[in-house]
Amino acid sequence: MSTLPRLTGIVSSIFHVQQVPRSEVISLIRSPLGWYGLLEKPGMLVHWSDYRDPQRIRRFFRLESPMRAVHSILGALLLTCILHVVDAEAASINIVALGASQTAGRGNGRHSGGVSPEQAFPAQLESMLRARGYDAQVTNAGVAGDTTDGMLARLDSSVPTGTKLVILQPGTNDGKHGASAGASVNVPQIIQKLKARGIKVIIANMRSAAADVGPDGQHLTAHGQTVVAERLLPQVIGAIGRR
Repeated sequence: MSTLPRLTGIVSSIFHVQQVPRSEVISLIRSPLGWYGLLEKPGMLVHWSDYRDPQRIRRFFRLESPMRAVHSILGALLLTCILHVVDAEAASINIVALGASQTAGRGNGRHSGGVSPEQAFPAQLESMLRARGYDAQVTNAGVAGDTTDGMLARLDSSVPTGTKLVILQPGTNDGKHGASAGASVNVPQIIQKLKARGIKVIIANMRSAAADVGPDGQHLTAHGQTVVAERLLPQVIGAIGRR
């Protein structure tokens, strides 16, 4: 039995709202007009705006005993809080892997070796998390040839609202493509901007798989990408917390 129906049943029994269908209670409280719902009588839900009229409030307390009225109000408010908590727990964990070609999986131009996005560490990490019971989505925001200048510039578009964690792979393109500031300046700025949004950051250590470079001499093989994902897994679990 899932958490939401079980908790709804407990609240219903405590606050004497058995006559209100559980599906009706949930749908009304979830709706834009129902987040402030009150249990006026058993079997009936109304919106808080109805109680801006003092006469209506007095009629409500006259119809019901004071204790029953208080129970009804507390029941609705507690159920609303529970729904907020359950929704937060049930929400998918959004993770973004921000980086260059090692994150994307494959390079371009003369160094176009590597793997497909399905074999890159973000996809492998998502599979590992899901195998351990985490409802996680790892978005691959790797761009081949990108510099830390580019990552900083596209930070807001690449890391949407609701992201819980960013795995940052700065890459080695700054020197090759003439980044204006360089990783020593840009990476701290990227981290600071993300933390200001409440997003945790992990730096991906691609050197852990340095022995698994493909024929182009730069990009990781599928096994190398697996090694990176395995090294990141405990760090990611530590950052996102328990299931």
